[in-house]
Order: sequence, then C-alpha cells, then structure tokens
Amino acid sequence: MRNNVILSVITIILLITFCKDNRIVEQDTLIKVYVDLAITEETYSNDIDSLTAGRQKIFDKYNVSEDDYKYTFQKFSEDKEYWEDFFNKVYEYLDSLDVKKKII
Repeated sequence: MRNNVILSVITIILLITFCKDNRIVEQDTLIKVYVDLAITEETYSNDIDSLTAGRQKIFDKYNVSEDDYKYTFQKFSEDKEYWEDFFNKVYEYLDSLDVKKKII
C-alpha cells in the first residue's frame, strides 16, 4: 500500500514536470526581447537587412527563438491581466534603461 502511494506521488511529480510548456518564454526575458525589438525596429525601419540582422542578434542574445517568442504572445493573447502586468513591467524596464543612460 505504501509503495503505491509513493509511486503515485512520483508519477504525479513527473507528469507535472514533463507537461510544462517549454516553448513559453519567461516574462522577464520576454520583456527584454520585446523592448530590444521595438528599439531595433524603430532604429532600422528603413533598412530591412539591418533590421533582420538586428532581430536575429536579439533572439540569439536572449537564447529565444522567434517561433517561441510568437508562441508566447499567442498563448497569452486572451489574458488581459497578463498583458497589463507585462506592459507595466515594460515601462519599468524602459525607465531603468533611461536611468542607466543618464548615469553613463
């Protein structure tokens, strides 16, 4: 009986661990990628080659694929609370970049 309980607990833990959606980009990383992409797109909007190269450098820098980035946006597309939190943190991150720029 005790072995069955232990086996059941281990099975549940393994299922939870392996069922995690590994394609979802963590929010902190997603914020940095989003901001960097926005800056790059604004900077190179008239130069498609530089824009493409810049986007790829950002995905490489954060070790995120473009597909996973898009997948994460799609996954949370209907979650209003997620996006409110996300954009509040985007503004905080942008403010921190401004502060760092003023210090340098």
